[in-house]
Amino acid sequence: LLRGIAFVLAAVAAIATLAVAEGDPELWGSGTAPAYYISRLAVARRASGVGLGYHVIDWVACKAVERGWQYVRLATASNNPALRRYYERVGFKHVGDPPHARWPTSLYERKVKQRQHGRQER
Repeated sequence: LLRGIAFVLAAVAAIATLAVAEGDPELWGSGTAPAYYISRLAVARRASGVGLGYHVIDWVACKAVERGWQYVRLATASNNPALRRYYERVGFKHVGDPPHARWPTSLYERKVKQRQHGRQER
């Protein structure tokens, strides 16, 4: 169960954090297919470069599969090309830039599929 829960991954000190929700009607509307919505994903600099962000996203995707859902979604700053490229590299597709957002925003979604051999298909 991930409803509106924030997670912190920690060994001795926090190394990653994110929030996961079951909806984001302000940005995505209310008529979208069920999905988990990731926000505030951050990885500590000392833990960067080892794929932790990808593994966290993949974990959320696996939880979506367990619910029978097909998508993981997120919103990110449209004026941050490096962050947008990161999400595209880990399987997200740009689906729009909502004109009503409070800041320059790009919406992304990643379609998830059933796991094979314990690993998420992409």
